[in-house]
Amino acid sequence: MHRSRPPLLVCAVALLLGACNQGSGFVGGARLELSSCDELEEPRVFEPFELPLTFLGLQRQQDRVLLRFSPNHRLVSAADQLVITLPHVDDVQQAIRADGEAVLPLGDPDGAALGVSLHETCDWFIEALTATTGEVRFTHLGTTKGDPVTGSVTFDLVDMRSGRVAGTGFSGTFDFDVIVGIPAQLFSDPAALSGH
Repeated sequence: MHRSRPPLLVCAVALLLGACNQGSGFVGGARLELSSCDELEEPRVFEPFELPLTFLGLQRQQDRVLLRFSPNHRLVSAADQLVITLPHVDDVQQAIRADGEAVLPLGDPDGAALGVSLHETCDWFIEALTATTGEVRFTHLGTTKGDPVTGSVTFDLVDMRSGRVAGTGFSGTFDFDVIVGIPAQLFSDPAALSGH
């Protein structure tokens, strides 16, 4: 007797194999300088810096949302990634309904937070790359199956441990759909990432 698999399980397995197309995005800039990458205290410069995005991990916890964009579905600790945390997703969705978009400042304690990590590119990634200026612009921000997540970002990056500017003038876009499946990994607590 043939039994069909639940659609969510099929999509989750297909996602792990790269068959579910969530969408795409890209983040880049003219120059990114890391104080450590391949070895401790061995600087590395990317000219240009380019991060293609093909995977979206989204976690909602009450009114907070964590968005993790990555070139692949690898574990958080092993992936290159752009992470955006939003403290008040309901306000963002309301602004999109009213104005067609929501623009959130970066570096504002009450705004969005953005960080970049390069765990796949670098063997020794210890930087705390955080956007201290810039903005996140959403034209769609859904959190349930089939909802679009689209927008753009502009930002400068600072290593928050040293205060050193790692790069300026980064920009990017993203256009994804939310796919609901079986979680492959635990994501960090959005409240902790945004300092609350």
